[in-house]
Amino acid sequence: RTFADPSIPPFMYGSHYSTSAGVVLHFLVRLHPFAGLHRQLQGGHFDVADRLFSSVPRTWEMCTGSSAAEVKELTPEWYCNPAFLKNTNRFKLGTSQEGEVLGDVELPPWAKGRPETFIEVMRNALESDVCSEMLPDWIDLIFGRKQQGPESIKAHNVFFYLTYYGSVDVASIEDEGLRQATELQIAHFGQCPMQLFLRPHVRRIALQNHRRLSFYQILSAYTSGAGREEGQDGGGDNDGPDLLNRVFGEPLYLPFFSAPISHWVHLDAPPPGPHANLVSVRLAGTDRCLAVDSRGVFHCFRWAWKGQDDKTVTGAGGSTFPMDNGCFIAQRELPRFRIVPRLTNVPKMDETPAVAISKTLFAARSVLLVLSDADGRGSMAMQLVDPAKGSVRGEAVINGVHSAQITCIHTDPIGTAAGHGGVG
Repeated sequence: RTFADPSIPPFMYGSHYSTSAGVVLHFLVRLHPFAGLHRQLQGGHFDVADRLFSSVPRTWEMCTGSSAAEVKELTPEWYCNPAFLKNTNRFKLGTSQEGEVLGDVELPPWAKGRPETFIEVMRNALESDVCSEMLPDWIDLIFGRKQQGPESIKAHNVFFYLTYYGSVDVASIEDEGLRQATELQIAHFGQCPMQLFLRPHVRRIALQNHRRLSFYQILSAYTSGAGREEGQDGGGDNDGPDLLNRVFGEPLYLPFFSAPISHWVHLDAPPPGPHANLVSVRLAGTDRCLAVDSRGVFHCFRWAWKGQDDKTVTGAGGSTFPMDNGCFIAQRELPRFRIVPRLTNVPKMDETPAVAISKTLFAARSVLLVLSDADGRGSMAMQLVDPAKGSVRGEAVINGVHSAQITCIHTDPIGTAAGHGGVG
């Protein structure tokens, strides 16, 4: 309240809870490569001993005491890796003003000097009901409605303005010196994540309540019950249907999701037999898929939703939707062909073919690329298969790719990421 600057908005903390230098390197200074990065940041040597991480009780007091000088968040190592608490590398961290030579981190009395015990208790606390109860409050502070705005002021959660996502358009700063200073400020001081939620985060249902919730009732938590202000729950017991209605809101009708569960569809293999197991399946668009069986034969499937609107219901905000009582339908495509569409190499009866189907559709999104072992001697086959017609549009064999039989193939859509629509 006493801070007044015409160009800088008021803030409550001069440090940030998530920084590479102030948090990660501070807590992990006894581990490689963080020790080297710490010395690099400090001009080739460790920081002053009194500023290094040396005591869990002292750090707790600085973060939670009356002064609250620290706002550091804990790194994952606090719950899984006791090595960061021990000076196994025998770094010379210096001596404090009180004459204490820094070595291993001082632990709380209940840990009995054993870092393994400390990590075990911390892990159990993280997975406890107490943490589950407080987790929505943490989400509200970091990702939710208490990150910015009036709610952040009430929660004492206001940081320096440059730490907030999108607060400054760095690219628009014309002054080169000011732009570099702003980038360094953001890089070293820390940055808050993007705000994801504008309503209070939904809380976990107590374990003693075993009632199963439908999909649309869970989803309604983000549109009805969770939008209510704190303190407006209306009292009552903490169990039963009333609790569900207070937390999740009244059941909200959603088109398609509120439709009854359809019978699962079983597609029998066409005669004659015997038939082989499917070894690879890939979606092709929104309503088709291509599969390959253990004998190397291609199979094509298609599905659709058959709607049936019987009545109209009223949803949130008075909107009306048709009640869809339709069903899920699917079929195996059996096109006419002169030659059975299959891999170039017919596997033996006791072999599973090495095959991979691309995640990308090619040629105007009409064909899939299928890679397979071509001859059992190291050659690779590339086939373009049309899942709509169930036919091989083209194929090529690359001889001598490997010195022995190819037994495993994996594809990666690196070309798609580069904007070329290819496959790696």
